[in-house]
Amino acid sequence: MIAKRTRGVLPAVQDRQALVSTLRALLNDLGLKRRVKTMPSLCEYLAARGNGGNASRPESDAATAGQATASTERESPREGAA
Repeated sequence: MIAKRTRGVLPAVQDRQALVSTLRALLNDLGLKRRVKTMPSLCEYLAARGNGGNASRPESDAATAGQATASTERESPREGAA
């Protein structure tokens, strides 16, 4: 993030970078190393969710969205009457 007037890095960004560097050095001194978490592919993730690879919105979300729309429609006349 860069300040438009001074075209320099914001102090908060510099502070964050200093904290990150300090934390990384401390963890390295303790002998802790970064462990990468294995992530499933998109197809595996969708299959695990039960969509069978279908990228459309799950039925439960669609039902929830429909309920939200219906409740909004019911509240609109009350607001207009007030």
